Parts: sequence; structure tokens; C-alpha cells
Amino acid sequence: MALTKLNFGGSGQGAVSTPSGGIVQTVQGIGSAQLSQTGETSTYADAVSLTITPTSASNKILIIGHINILLYASVRVDATVQLGRDSSTVLQQNTIYNLHGSGTLYPYTAQNYPFHYLDDAYNTTNQLTYRIKFIQGTSSGTVYHCHANSLGNSRLIAQEIKV
Repeated sequence: MALTKLNFGGSGQGAVSTPSGGIVQTVQGIGSAQLSQTGETSTYADAVSLTITPTSASNKILIIGHINILLYASVRVDATVQLGRDSSTVLQQNTIYNLHGSGTLYPYTAQNYPFHYLDDAYNTTNQLTYRIKFIQGTSSGTVYHCHANSLGNSRLIAQEIKV
């Protein structure tokens, strides 16, 4: 029986190419830092990030991820969570609220908030950085990025999809 040598990424006999819609590469980031914000701030905290370099400018990047966040307040606290590309492009955003009346028991709201986004990578083969980040909006409580608890770590996965 004859053996065929597979040539990954090349050409000629035995070459294997990724079909349209196939996954070219996968990169994962895990957010393991315990972060918190108390009081209103204008600075987002990065919960998890990753970088990926597309192999073709026409390919798309599929982003799948989630942030584990805990809101703790005596009256009210909210947090804005965001999926972004590079330093300033916001791809998805949502605000999470924890409302509570007065009293001595300060309840908390724990969220595992998901993100799903298909990015066209704006026609580049330059390195792209994706981030999930958060910011506290109101000043009466504390927002925590949680890890190693019942929620687990925040994660971010980027897959380059061939077009």
C-alpha cells in the first residue's frame, strides 16, 4: 500500500486546504484576574483579552466569550460590559443592574454574561486584539470580575473562518 504525504498549508500532491466556512485557526484567552471597581469611574477594566492575526484579509473572525461579573450594593449598582476590538471599537455592549431597597442585607447579582459576534476583521492581516471589559456606572456599590468561584473564569475564543 502506497503512503501519501500530507502537505498542510502548501500545494501539490497531498495538499490540504481549508474549505469555505472552515476554521483556519482558534485562539483562546482566559480571564483569571480578580478585579473590582468601587464608585463611578471612567476607566474600563479588562476582564479577558486575546490577539489573533488573520491569514487572509477576506476571512471573518468568530468571537465567542463570556464575562463572570458580580454586582454588590446596598441600594443600586450597575455595570456596563463590553466586547471590543483593538483599543476603541465597541462590537457589543450591555448594562447589568442590581437594584435593592434600603436595609442591612446587601444582596448581590452574579451574572455570566455571554458575547457572540462575527467580525469581518475590516480587511486586514494585521494582528487584532479582542477584549471583554467592564465599568461600574453608579457609585453605591462594588462591581467584581470573578474567577475561581462558582461562576468560573471569564473566557474569550476567536476563530478565523475562511470565506
